[in-house]
Amino acid sequence: MKVLFISISLLLMSLSSSAQEKAETLFSGATKIGGFGGPQAKFTELDGEFAVQFGGRGGFIINSTFSIGGGGYGIASGRHMNFSAVDGNNSRLNIGYGGLILEYINNSDDLFHFTFNTLFGAGGAELRDAPIGSSSRYLYDNYDLIDNDWFFVIEPELNLDVNLTNFMRFSIGASYRYVGDVQMIGLTDQDLSGFSANIMLKFGRF
Repeated sequence: MKVLFISISLLLMSLSSSAQEKAETLFSGATKIGGFGGPQAKFTELDGEFAVQFGGRGGFIINSTFSIGGGGYGIASGRHMNFSAVDGNNSRLNIGYGGLILEYINNSDDLFHFTFNTLFGAGGAELRDAPIGSSSRYLYDNYDLIDNDWFFVIEPELNLDVNLTNFMRFSIGASYRYVGDVQMIGLTDQDLSGFSANIMLKFGRF
């Protein structure tokens, strides 16, 4: 019995060792950590009007395959958007949002490769009274506040990246901004949701 017990024990240890050698894991060996950051522009529509959003994002890169980070965006124009009439007056819209960004990077070392990321976050929007004919240089905060609200946002994005140098990449792609829980005068979730065409420069260790 003792010999049988020893034999079974050795067999189980052998099978365990073999399984460990053959097992595939997400991270094997030394984990490579990098990082990046850079400016990004988004060309989109808000309630049917063309708008340019400007901001940036960055994050930590794990094994040149996954990144975790964050980003934020707001309307780029200093004058903000002329918006729909509220109570017979012209109004201006301001919107900004940001959050956590998770990204998958495919074949990072290839000259051309694609990336897919999703932003999970929140933002805010406000409408201010802007009399027709008022100067676009007039400080936005001096307009009377009509309404404002917070909302949540989810924005998946698909990009084509080009390796310009070892530390710089150019990215072009598209995203869809899904905005929810908007409760404002004359605005719905659909008014602030929509597709965007995006360009970005990334700087870092990839």
